[in-house]
Amino acid sequence: MGVRAGPQFVGCEHDGVRCVTRIERFEQGDYPMVCVRSGLLAMKMVPVQTRRSTVWPWFLLPISIVWFAVAKWAADSDHPWRKLPFAEGHVNGITATYEESIGVIINGAHPDFVEATRQAQAARRRRTRCFGRPVD
Repeated sequence: MGVRAGPQFVGCEHDGVRCVTRIERFEQGDYPMVCVRSGLLAMKMVPVQTRRSTVWPWFLLPISIVWFAVAKWAADSDHPWRKLPFAEGHVNGITATYEESIGVIINGAHPDFVEATRQAQAARRRRTRCFGRPVD
């Protein structure tokens, strides 16, 4: 008798990848209905809060703890909530970081979500080139 493999589970059996997206795309929620966490068909758009972390307030720490705290609070006070597509039961495990120079970094995304997003962007670019104007 051969060794029998255990049951195969779909989705969430991966480490996840980092997906970098433009801030505008994140604000509009312009994503295909593919679950960010599992790669399955998404059933709902769920609000996700981005975290923003700046480096420059740390230079104030040796000078004054109070000024450091005030600067850190002011610099990191922007935590926008936006919606990402999720399948039922696959909402946990996604974090998002906001950095103006990079965009929004979605941590723990499924590779199928990343590929579906790339395909949707490529299709949008093709439509824009064909008609000569942006498509909403």
